[in-house]
Amino acid sequence: VVARVKAVLRRAPVGEVQPRRAMMPVTGPGYRFDGWMLNTHTGRLHTPEGEDIELTQGEYSLLSVLLKNSRKVLSREQLLELTHSDALDVFDRTIDVLIMRLRRKIEPNPRQPEFIRTIRGAGYVMSREVTVVHKA
Repeated sequence: VVARVKAVLRRAPVGEVQPRRAMMPVTGPGYRFDGWMLNTHTGRLHTPEGEDIELTQGEYSLLSVLLKNSRKVLSREQLLELTHSDALDVFDRTIDVLIMRLRRKIEPNPRQPEFIRTIRGAGYVMSREVTVVHKA
């Protein structure tokens, strides 16, 4: 068993440890929830630790709608209307895919979501308290 573990460790890639750089406090107009910050000026999402999370245009649009309507259940149709009003070829499954991708990026456990909750038969809801930040 010891020989097997050593062999596996020898084959495992060894990456360089990057020094952790000091994070700047995240500011700007946007929305805050549970330490996260969606900056509406830059279109960036920041973790509670200040790290930058890259979002696609669809993910950004959906997250901003959910944050604007915090604690309100929105159906797929409402979410499609609010996020893809100019697109002609979108499907209701588009929202499900975007929700899944957002959950992978922001949820501690995407299989048991805490932030973006599914309300069976009704739609989705941002279940956290959201604070609007107006200052730049």
